[in-house]
Amino acid sequence: MLPLLFGVLFCLLFYSWLRWGMTPIAALVGSVAGLNKLLPFRVATLVVQVPLYGVPGIVIYSILSLVAPDSLVPFGVSATGLVDGALVGIGLAAAGSALGRGSLVFTTLLFRRGGGRPKDPFKELESFADTGWLRGYSLAQKYWPRAGYLLAFVGIAGEEFLHRGIVLPLCVKSLGVRYGLMLSIAIFVWFQAIGMPSLLVAQVPMAGALVIGSVLGYLAITDGRMFPLVLAHFVFFVCLVYLGPKAAELRKGGARAQYAGY
Repeated sequence: MLPLLFGVLFCLLFYSWLRWGMTPIAALVGSVAGLNKLLPFRVATLVVQVPLYGVPGIVIYSILSLVAPDSLVPFGVSATGLVDGALVGIGLAAAGSALGRGSLVFTTLLFRRGGGRPKDPFKELESFADTGWLRGYSLAQKYWPRAGYLLAFVGIAGEEFLHRGIVLPLCVKSLGVRYGLMLSIAIFVWFQAIGMPSLLVAQVPMAGALVIGSVLGYLAITDGRMFPLVLAHFVFFVCLVYLGPKAAELRKGGARAQYAGY
């Protein structure tokens, strides 16, 4: 059970970073780097948080790759990984979008049938996009159209390194493939609820995480390469968070899309 305990420890470190460490450090970096002179304080802090989100995963994965490489899923860069990652990411975006929107609509209808009066879930998504972590990604892409993608890639890569590169193999070593994979998926899905305005809205990214965790977790076990998994996660994110709203704007004749393309 020792590998599982290490996996839990790494998750707690990541959780602590998200809850108490990332925001004040992002504010400090923004001030030292002079971003506060170019952007409002809140905007600069949100933008800096984008790459900082991936720092724990990248640091822990890099250290373990030197001292305990057998405990990780290897990176495995290859030309075929580019194609595999892109194709898998597009498929994940389609499946995650359908599951997220379907879950949101079903839950809303269920509450209304029970006599409740929930807020409009898509209005809540708009509110979250203006205040939460999603806003940081949108702002980074808005002010630095090209560099914004790189900042997002750093954050997503760190997340993938942590969940599929580190936590998944540790869970599998302690619990076996079936239960280890299930536990790693549950942990990944739970992390998506952090910072969400309500559980009603949280189910949208949680549904996407269920798809990502299941497919990429299976590929991590069977294929054993992190590179296509990181790329697939990035393509998934770009399709839903960047390209989805832009497509919605075109459909609405230029009206601004306020939420991710789930």
